[in-house]
Amino acid sequence: MLETACRDGTSRVKLSTAKQSYRVSLGKKLQVNTATGTEREIRRIVSAETMPGIATVAASSASATRDSFSPLQDGHLPTEVKVVAQGLSTRDVQLFQSKLVKILADAMVKKRKVPVPIKFSQALLSKLDSISTSCLVEIVVIANDGVVDGTSTGENCVQVSGSKKRVGEAVSEISTLLLLEVETFQRTKLAGPTQQVVAYPKEWRLPCADLELVDVTSTSAEFLRVQQRMLESLPRARIAHLQRIQNKFLWRKYETTKREIAEKLHRPQVEEKLLFHGTRDTDPEKVYRNEEGFDMRFSATGMWGRANYFAHDALYSHRYAHASSGASMKQMLMAMVTIGDATSLASDATLRMPPVKKAGASSLLGDIRYDTVTGVTQNCQVYMTYNNRQAYPFYLITYYSAV
Repeated sequence: MLETACRDGTSRVKLSTAKQSYRVSLGKKLQVNTATGTEREIRRIVSAETMPGIATVAASSASATRDSFSPLQDGHLPTEVKVVAQGLSTRDVQLFQSKLVKILADAMVKKRKVPVPIKFSQALLSKLDSISTSCLVEIVVIANDGVVDGTSTGENCVQVSGSKKRVGEAVSEISTLLLLEVETFQRTKLAGPTQQVVAYPKEWRLPCADLELVDVTSTSAEFLRVQQRMLESLPRARIAHLQRIQNKFLWRKYETTKREIAEKLHRPQVEEKLLFHGTRDTDPEKVYRNEEGFDMRFSATGMWGRANYFAHDALYSHRYAHASSGASMKQMLMAMVTIGDATSLASDATLRMPPVKKAGASSLLGDIRYDTVTGVTQNCQVYMTYNNRQAYPFYLITYYSAV
C-alpha cells in the first residue's frame, strides 16, 4: 500500500513502497524514481481504487474518465464536486478540490457561434479546416439561412465546439482570419467588376487605415534586409527607426501604373527595384502624406533633366538626406520603383521624358518610349522616372552615420 505525505503550500507528494521510492511533481506532472533518476509523465487520474487514501465523489452522473479529463458528455459541470480524504489536512483537501473544479471547467464542452459577413469560398473553408485541426476543435459551417440548435441564424456563421480553452483560441484565430477576408472582399468591391483587384505588398499588416506608419522590429527579416542594403555602401550607418509606409491611395496609383507598363510591353510582369531617395530640406512626410507621392514638379533640374531621382547605393542618397533631430540624425526614403524598359544615357539636362525607342517601336497610340532612364554618377547607378506614379515611398529610414 502507498504511504501518502503532502506538504502544505506545495504541489509535491512523496510516494514510497518497500522496494521503490518516487518523487512526484504535480505541477510538472512528472514522477521520478529517486534511486534510478528515471522520469515518466503522469497521465492517469488517481482514483480511490489505486490510491486508498483519497477519493472523489461527484453529485451528477457525468464525471471525468480515469485515463484523462475529457470533455463531459452533456456539456455541463457536475452540480457538486467533493473530496473525501484520509490522512490529509483540510487545506490540502480544499486545494485539491479547487484544482479539480478548474480542470473540469476547462474541459467542459463549449459551443460558440461566429458570424461570417461574407460568402464562403473554397479558400476560406480550407483555412477554417486548418484552424479546426490546429486548435483541436470541431467547426461546423452554416451558410445563408442555416439552422443551429433549432434556431434560424439568418446569416452565414460557423459554430465552434470543443473545450473552453480550445474554443477561445479557435474563435480568436477565426476573427483574425475574417478581418483579412473582409479586407480582400472590400478591395474587390472597390475595384469593380471590370478592374483587377489591387494586391497590397505581402509585408503590409492588414487590415489598416488609409495611411499608417508601421514600425518594423529590429530583429525581423524585413529590417535586416533594409539594413544590409544600407551597409553595402554606408557601412557606418546605424538605423535608429525603420517604418513601413502603408498608404493605400498611393499604392493603388502605383499598382495601376505598373500594370499599364506591363500591358504596353506585353509582359505578365515588369522589373521593380527598391532604391534610395533623399529629400534634402523637404520633410519626407510631404512625400508619403499627400495624393501625389514623389512629385518631380518640385525637383531641381539635374544631370538627366527634371525627374524623380533614385539611387542603388545609400551613400549617394545620404548626401541628400533630410536632417531629422539635429545634425547627427538623418532620414531618407526607400522607394519601390517600376523600372520597365530602361535605357542607359549619358548626362543630358534637357530631358523631360524618356527617349523614344528605335524605329519600328510604335503603336496605335504613337511612338513607344522607354519607361526609365539610368546612368552612373559618383560611382553609383541611378534611375530617373518622369512619371510620379512610377515610384512608391515604401520605407522611412531614420538613422545616424559618421560618414
